[in-house]
Amino acid sequence: MDLWVACHNRLHFDSDAKPWPHPPTVPSLDDLEHVFRDSHGFNLEQVSSSSGNPDLVPDPDRFVTEAEYGEAHRVQANDAIRTSGFEAIAFYAPIHIYGEAKWGIYLNERIFYGACAEAISLLGIGSWDDIIADMLLTIDRHELFHSAVELFSLVLEDFAYLGGFNDNSSCPFRIYFTNEYLKSWPSLECTEEGMATAFQLRCRFKTPGFRSIIAKMLQSAPPAYTTWRSFIHRDQLNSGVQSLAERIILGAYEVPLLAARLMANDSRNVWFPELYRSRLDSHGPVPRWLYRPDSLTPQRFNGAILANRPLRDLLSGLKHRYGAHVESGGKHQAIHFPNGNKVPYPSGRKIPRYLIRNISLALGVPAQDILSNCLDIR
Repeated sequence: MDLWVACHNRLHFDSDAKPWPHPPTVPSLDDLEHVFRDSHGFNLEQVSSSSGNPDLVPDPDRFVTEAEYGEAHRVQANDAIRTSGFEAIAFYAPIHIYGEAKWGIYLNERIFYGACAEAISLLGIGSWDDIIADMLLTIDRHELFHSAVELFSLVLEDFAYLGGFNDNSSCPFRIYFTNEYLKSWPSLECTEEGMATAFQLRCRFKTPGFRSIIAKMLQSAPPAYTTWRSFIHRDQLNSGVQSLAERIILGAYEVPLLAARLMANDSRNVWFPELYRSRLDSHGPVPRWLYRPDSLTPQRFNGAILANRPLRDLLSGLKHRYGAHVESGGKHQAIHFPNGNKVPYPSGRKIPRYLIRNISLALGVPAQDILSNCLDIR
């Protein structure tokens, strides 16, 4: 069960009647429409090396080298971090605001590579692939903390409604987001960002010195992102999380007995989602989206995007764009093309990587054209 979707759909209808305030750390509304349009779901665990996926046999003119692309956007990345902290690289789109179709973590490919170029420049040495892996890990953990705050609010609302404390007119996440997060960001009082930043730095990185480099990059970020040292130790983070959870509860439910019990609870054992990537994803998973604002990009993420797409989408695209006939079922299922060539395909829900290569050879067109025309992957 996807807890975010299940809880949200039980308690919220038509994204609520009242419009949501626009989060301060994501692009403007006009830009956000482009983000949604030009983003592709991807599987974080399937991100390959800088050489991309050799089975796709891409047209080399469609891609640029990662170092070149990162250096070209290094200044832009620094400016963006100075304005919006690490939400400039990736931001969490809450299901409360963006609904089931668009919620999740959005990674800006341009700013991501620019930040990686800045990190390796500050280090002086290091493996590019390790820098990429470390940056993906730290950014993902930061945004997962935001997702945990929303999941806590959703589960709280769900149980409160079942217990008769909720008349379906109050939403803990809306109240907290409007009255606390929006009013405190980007000041020192925005403790959620400080905790999210501490959480992203509380892990093992492949690159020696990477944590120090991230801390250095954060020196120019808004004040909310510079308070991470207050939460860097486990007990400090746990205490901060408990305080945040209590504020969300008391902000939504004015029950004197509840307030008294919370204030008297020295053990501070309010439930909160476990802060591990695997545990949080086990409740979802949280969708990851890759925003690709440029037509020429590095090819690293292509395999990860492909691995997240169902096979039926590819077959449907081949029918509509290339006039293919799909013979399904049995041992000899295959894709038949008007030029007389056919390509066998296996049973399964995902697209095997070699299949794009075989279709490219059968049609005599670049693999990237198939990805673009059939799956809208550019």
